[in-house]
Amino acid sequence: MKRSYISLSASLLLIISSVFTSCKKSDDVSVTRALIDDWKLSKIGLDINKNGLLDTAERSAFFDINYEAMTITFNEDKTGTSVVKAYYYPTIFGNGNFQWHSDDRAQMITVNSREGTSHTTKLIFIDFNTIAVLDNSLAVYGQSIWNVYTRK
Repeated sequence: MKRSYISLSASLLLIISSVFTSCKKSDDVSVTRALIDDWKLSKIGLDINKNGLLDTAERSAFFDINYEAMTITFNEDKTGTSVVKAYYYPTIFGNGNFQWHSDDRAQMITVNSREGTSHTTKLIFIDFNTIAVLDNSLAVYGQSIWNVYTRK
């Protein structure tokens, strides 16, 4: 009885380990797929302590954007479009077409704008319908800006 229990346990352990190792996901698949959609700027805030992390204190100090100042679209072919509707709101996406690449493991996004600029920065999913992008192309008092986008 003891021998069959040990062999049963070993068999189960082998099956479980093979399931988990065979389900390995490739780099940046989940972020890439989750980004493909239309997004609107909904909040802005500062990276107050300049650590590149989205801290609770920083999130509570975000300002709501109550109109569509900016929208972005991430397409499946790694292109995108940014439309700035406010007078002037510079972001890493520029105003117009851009190309992008995300890195799921590092939670980073690289954006190449039509103006020829390239930015790699932090991208965090707050939840499935909300992303935060650390925009270090424009600093306020030396602090980068968190742009928060929600699905349209």
